[in-house]
Amino acid sequence: MKAGRLKFAPREPECWSELRAMRTTMLLLDYDMPRLNGIELLQQMRALAHGREIPVIVLSGAAVKAPVMRAGANAFLRKPQDISIIAETISELLRIR
Repeated sequence: MKAGRLKFAPREPECWSELRAMRTTMLLLDYDMPRLNGIELLQQMRALAHGREIPVIVLSGAAVKAPVMRAGANAFLRKPQDISIIAETISELLRIR
């Protein structure tokens, strides 16, 4: 996998700042966030024109795969997850893109 830049956005406002600036190639989204859950943020992101094109992997310890995928995620991974599986999923989505 080619090395890339990782930006950590621990709260929703920082995530929106990155998305609006269109500096995002891929999003690894935690389902359990402080204000919005991952599905709510994903639905709002997919409503943006450029937000529809960004591959999104949602991670959660809960069994929420079906609603996450319906909301527009490209992949769902259950936490905890082996880093090699995360890297493989990222590589696969970047190849498709």
